[in-house]
Amino acid sequence: MLSRTAEIYGFVPHSTTFGSGSASVIVNPQWRSRQVQPSNAYLRLNAAQLYKSVLPGNSGGKKEVEYFESVGDARKFATIATIEQEEGRGDYIMKYAPVNSVMSNGETKSNPNFKHYRSLYRLSQVYLRYAEAINRAGYPRLAFMVLRDGINDEKMPELKDSLRVDAKTGKTHRVYYLDSAAVENATNYIGVNELRRMKADPQFATFLDYKKFKNDGIHELGCGANTIYDDKYTYENVVAQRIKDEAKIAGLESAPEVQQAIRKLRAGVRADVVEDEETPQGPQPDPENVVEPQIEPVDQLEINAVESLIADECALEMAYEGTRMSDLIRFARHRNVAGTAGVLNGTSWLAWKIARRNVDKAPFEDVMDYDAALYGLLLNEANWYVKSPEYGK
Repeated sequence: MLSRTAEIYGFVPHSTTFGSGSASVIVNPQWRSRQVQPSNAYLRLNAAQLYKSVLPGNSGGKKEVEYFESVGDARKFATIATIEQEEGRGDYIMKYAPVNSVMSNGETKSNPNFKHYRSLYRLSQVYLRYAEAINRAGYPRLAFMVLRDGINDEKMPELKDSLRVDAKTGKTHRVYYLDSAAVENATNYIGVNELRRMKADPQFATFLDYKKFKNDGIHELGCGANTIYDDKYTYENVVAQRIKDEAKIAGLESAPEVQQAIRKLRAGVRADVVEDEETPQGPQPDPENVVEPQIEPVDQLEINAVESLIADECALEMAYEGTRMSDLIRFARHRNVAGTAGVLNGTSWLAWKIARRNVDKAPFEDVMDYDAALYGLLLNEANWYVKSPEYGK
């Protein structure tokens, strides 16, 4: 398929037909033809990501993770490259004119290639949509797993239970625990509560059965392989920070529900260790009369925070592929339908996100610095869409 899409990004196509009937298309970068350039928000989002590498341990000991604070997300180099011409050096969006290699400083000496096709749905995009769906279905930890480690049966802990007798009441209680997966990229953070809710879901076999999956994390594509030794990009840390950051936008950082959600996450409130299998002393459990522990409902703030992380991952993975505005609208509508626990509704979230596009600061640095006029315009949802022309007027 021949199109002039690449020309929007500054690449002028030229076609040549040979006597044999074959033809070729080449593209040349031209600074004056460039109509679109990366936004500050996109560049700062990439820079805010933490790239890491796992160092080999000593004779089976705990491995160390080396973090590269100033590297950012490596996918940026496949999306944007610096090209030097007579007019000077400039950054070009390469999605529709890819190059074979980019140097560590972001510059390329390779000739751009004409892209004859456009992917309607890439595999990573399918997984991001899946993460979006299961997060809103009430499984934020499983959705985060799609980002961090990928869903894989080998990485999942096993849900087990045992019976214990309450010394005061004499009643037999069932106690659930996780038998942690032994691999280095285990996903034990899934937690007892979410695994119980998953297995009790009538749609488990259709949508949630992790034995059907075998993939790696989307975030790993740009920030290095994840392991259990990484103590920075964890569910508890990242989600708690995102809840705090988004509450700051609404001026509700000190709201009780926000503080409670953050405390719970940072305390690691979940059972993720192997239960002692020795028979306890005292009265023996009565297997015929067992008290089942209640399944805790998922916190709406966690769902919103994970969805915000998915929105960021969509930007990092699919920038300049034509899906960004529709993604943001869809996420905003999710929030508005589900409610926000009194913190930040979807309309305000979308308006703030877009009004920050030209701010040259880290994603949540100085949250009150945004284009106020654009923000106000986008608070009217009618302005989210291109209006159809009105004929006969």
